[in-house]
Amino acid sequence: MNQLSGFLTPIIALIALWIAYRQFKIQEYRVRLDLYDRRLKIYEAIMKFLSGISQKGDSTWDEVLEFLRDTKEAKFLFKGEMKAHLDSIYNRAIKLQSVQEELKNKSLPIGPEREAFAKQMSEHYKWLKSQYKTTDELFLKYIRLDQ
Repeated sequence: MNQLSGFLTPIIALIALWIAYRQFKIQEYRVRLDLYDRRLKIYEAIMKFLSGISQKGDSTWDEVLEFLRDTKEAKFLFKGEMKAHLDSIYNRAIKLQSVQEELKNKSLPIGPEREAFAKQMSEHYKWLKSQYKTTDELFLKYIRLDQ
């Protein structure tokens, strides 16, 4: 009986160690899953914003502010390149919105000044529309559960 209890103690210790390791791995997976969910919400907010611009050719101030609000958590969830990407989308959206406001408010007649505003608006729109692929490429690094 003493020999059996001598073997039982290490076996119980190994089982306890295995259970602790499994709990650690489950918790690690839960953290990754939570991070995935939070990052996916930001991805969806970006894509919603970009698709709105692509469909309408512009955005409202409310949409720009909604984009900013929906992506504010990104600075805590991503490294510098993603923060820079979000900032560039936000800045371009503000420029697009400002150019649109200028065109509406000034009621510019057809001519070189109006053409310059239209060209700026077109450049900002094209840049924002091109960000689908860039956003996908950047997010592929962060929105993977298999890593």
